[in-house]
Amino acid sequence: MAQSQARLTRQAQIVRRLRARGLDSSLAEQLLHEHARALELLHESRRLLVYDFADSSRAEAERQRLLEQVEREPTFLEVVLQHLPAGVLIVAAPSGRVLFYNGHLSEVLGRAEPSGAPSTPDRRNGRFPFDRALARAVARGKVAPGSEVAFKRRDGTRGIAAVHSAPVRTAAGEIIAQVAVFQDLTERKTAEARIRRLALHDPLTGLPNRALLLDRLGQALAHARREGGLAAVFLLDLDRFKEINDTLGHPVGDQLLGAVASRIAGAVRASDTLARLGGDEFALVQPKLAQPADAAALATKILGTFAAPFQLDGHEVHVATSIGIALFPQDGPDPDVLLKNADLALYRAKAQGRDRFRLFEPAMDEEAQARRRLERELRQALERSEFVLHYQPQLELATGRFAGVEALVRWHHPERGLVPPGAFIPAAEASGLIRPLGAWVLREACRQANAWHGRGWELSVAVNLSPAQLRQNGVLPMIGEALVATGLDPARLELEITEGVLMENVQHKGDGFLRGLAADGVRLAIDDFGTGYSSLAYLKHLPVDTIKIDRSFVRDLGRHPRDETLVRGIVMLGQSLGKRVVAEGVENATQLSLLRELGCDQAQGFFIARPQRAEQFEPLLGG
Repeated sequence: MAQSQARLTRQAQIVRRLRARGLDSSLAEQLLHEHARALELLHESRRLLVYDFADSSRAEAERQRLLEQVEREPTFLEVVLQHLPAGVLIVAAPSGRVLFYNGHLSEVLGRAEPSGAPSTPDRRNGRFPFDRALARAVARGKVAPGSEVAFKRRDGTRGIAAVHSAPVRTAAGEIIAQVAVFQDLTERKTAEARIRRLALHDPLTGLPNRALLLDRLGQALAHARREGGLAAVFLLDLDRFKEINDTLGHPVGDQLLGAVASRIAGAVRASDTLARLGGDEFALVQPKLAQPADAAALATKILGTFAAPFQLDGHEVHVATSIGIALFPQDGPDPDVLLKNADLALYRAKAQGRDRFRLFEPAMDEEAQARRRLERELRQALERSEFVLHYQPQLELATGRFAGVEALVRWHHPERGLVPPGAFIPAAEASGLIRPLGAWVLREACRQANAWHGRGWELSVAVNLSPAQLRQNGVLPMIGEALVATGLDPARLELEITEGVLMENVQHKGDGFLRGLAADGVRLAIDDFGTGYSSLAYLKHLPVDTIKIDRSFVRDLGRHPRDETLVRGIVMLGQSLGKRVVAEGVENATQLSLLRELGCDQAQGFFIARPQRAEQFEPLLGG
């Protein structure tokens, strides 16, 4: 009884409100009971009545008049809704008739009306800042709270908004309207997409990074398992990229990486994934292979793309690549093993001359384990001081006295005995251990030479510098530190650099390093002369003191006149340029005699003396 009375009281209040707006009492009651639903929204003790009139010819005029009056006299709640920092939409349920929307909704959806346009719907021309389908979806409860809707702006661009909607019910529980609040997420979603892209792509080349590569590789392997096919993983490493960076600068190096990415991408299928792992290392996933030959064919195609030079910032750059390939399933069951084995194949390609590809073979894994074991033992050898120096004397042919020695490192292995440098120097270079090992060799050789000088033996000492040492920074400081620490006169230290490495460094880095040595008083020797195609112009201007004739020219002296002619030419060339000439690899008396006749300055080899410990060599010095 009380509820019924309250409903009648509420209806009477609504009728009074309608009559206050000038509506006939009987018409007001009819509108209330037959043609309208009343939505009461309470806000700070004030009520806003929004009426959704049914299509009725009798009510149309009054409906239109009331709407125009509402537009002329906005309520307090309308003013509040207009200032909310979000788009607000109120629609009748279930018809979808738009009862109200604020100006922010136009901004959110990008369909703003001309300045001064009303915020309530314009029934005359049907203009709304949103699609009518959206209003109907909201009215029928098809837009879940917190859902996201995509929309198209008036300028044609697309956006996305979060929608929070809630029903408006009568006291009896009937849903008579839906209120929806829109928040523009377009900028946030764009930023999130950009962050996701940065997280999965290389910023320099735009290619996928390692994380995305692993995801694509996992998909390729899953497909191969389902379909019973093959998949391939490629690892690519640019040959001598560091030299380009060092000589032309990092900006040109970055341009080269971008150009390389474009060339490789042009050679692969759309279904393949090309990624940059970092530095000058790229990776490629090739799914859905019919046979291993398909991977080899693609590798050949990629190598061919490097035939033409790269034009970069006014520089013509020639660069090649080495490629290692591992196949699924025979070379590994998962991405980690496949990448490891592709890396082993890449190592083999580089070791065999670069600018080529190699498919993984099980023997490569055994070799890698042996390399890792050797590297571990080398580290231990440095810690345990297992390295020793042997010295091979250099005989002055005109006087018959020893003028100097060449220092040669040996490894006194606790199990294998004396290990020659050819068995461990390449591993030291590949692992970076050549830096501490080279520093120890230089310091120990200088110490020994200075000790001999203190005992009255005026011997110079020659130390070999490896290509890996010259590629590293800090060679000059290392030499200076050794001389200061041992007190050796710089003029008694000679550094030997092979002809090929010397020419390579001069062409790419200039002669600053050599000039620095000369300024400090250290002497420089070209080792293996005749094998590296030296330019006579370089020999004329470089601060080189000694030319060492390669043993391959000395070996057949006395048997082939051609070799005698070559050696004579080298001796004459060296002496005409003011260089001392030393012959290596002297193994018999005939060779020594001919070298003396040809005017060679010095000689060394097993016939004269084998490399030996300092204490073994000293008796040959006498005194």
